[in-house]
Amino acid sequence: MVEASSRQSTVSRERRSQSRAHYEIDFALITITGNLTRYLTLRPLVENDHSVSARWYPIRTWVPDDRLRILPGSFRIRARHMLDSWRLFFHRNSDAVVIHAFETYTIYAILHRLLRWRTVLATHADGTGIGMRTCESWIQNRLRKFAMSEADLHIAWSNCGANYLKETYPSLQNGNIEILHPGIDLDRWPFRSSVASADQFRLLFVAGDLVRKGVDTLLDAFEESLQKTCQLSIVTQSASLSPELRARIQRLPGVELYCDLTPMQEELQALYRKSDCLVLPTNIDQSPWVVLEALAMGIPVIVTPIGGIPDMVQHERTGLLIPPRDPAALAAAVDRLRESQVLCAQLSAAGRAHIEEHFDASKNTQRLLNLLTDMVDQRRGLK
Repeated sequence: MVEASSRQSTVSRERRSQSRAHYEIDFALITITGNLTRYLTLRPLVENDHSVSARWYPIRTWVPDDRLRILPGSFRIRARHMLDSWRLFFHRNSDAVVIHAFETYTIYAILHRLLRWRTVLATHADGTGIGMRTCESWIQNRLRKFAMSEADLHIAWSNCGANYLKETYPSLQNGNIEILHPGIDLDRWPFRSSVASADQFRLLFVAGDLVRKGVDTLLDAFEESLQKTCQLSIVTQSASLSPELRARIQRLPGVELYCDLTPMQEELQALYRKSDCLVLPTNIDQSPWVVLEALAMGIPVIVTPIGGIPDMVQHERTGLLIPPRDPAALAAAVDRLRESQVLCAQLSAAGRAHIEEHFDASKNTQRLLNLLTDMVDQRRGLK
């Protein structure tokens, strides 16, 4: 994804430095679960570019003890998005704005058209466009198509996301769609040269939405065969644990449950360092951060080829791909890694190299800024 961008990034940085150009860029980004990782990684890198002045509008979606919790779910989410981002509509002097929240984006797109703002408008959703819904009224559908067509740039995180945009919104031009994952901080997720041996093979499962990420498949495989040879660490959010699921996990020997660890917390990184394999038999997904984090550290991964995952994991080269909802296939893949240190070492090295080439946040953030500032320069008549 960024193979040709390294030299371009250097040229663009030098061009901006030489011309002393300055850019005002606003970011309105959802900051929950994996998107919090995007926000915490992206913000310092953007602010480190002295040619850019950035304003940030973190959109929380879900807040503990939220005063809006009395509202029905969809209305609460919309109201929370607006409360966290309404100031964005009054800052009209920005050169570019990057938005990932459909309610905020739609209102901004309408104002952008009515008031003829020259701001470069970019979407930054994590896979299938902003605000994907299966059931919409005619008005909602028309509004969505207008809003998406108003953007100057759609930044998809994967080939799957880009294909979705092209199929769902045929009016979008290919030049308006860029495939660029935010990437991860490779300094925070360093490659581990070795892992201490243990009596049992140590599996790690990290997910916010346990059911969507395939925890039932994992627990079935563990109960049926893996508990004799493996230990399992499950990391999740308390809010996603039903009493029944918590009881099932806690009655299994060899399973440890960790709740509410933050993406940057040392305890979570320590779990990565001591694990032999990351397992994520996800049923519905786009671009899971945990896969990138594991690959960066040289941890072999077993995952399903859902959404944008094939951009991250190439079967038998950077990891192992298995069918969704298939406990037997998951157990077989685990046994294959457990029995072959050579295969584990090969996957570890190739996985880290793949992340360095395509998912380095430093490189990808610079490319994002280059895309935005090049479009701003065109608006200014400088290109």
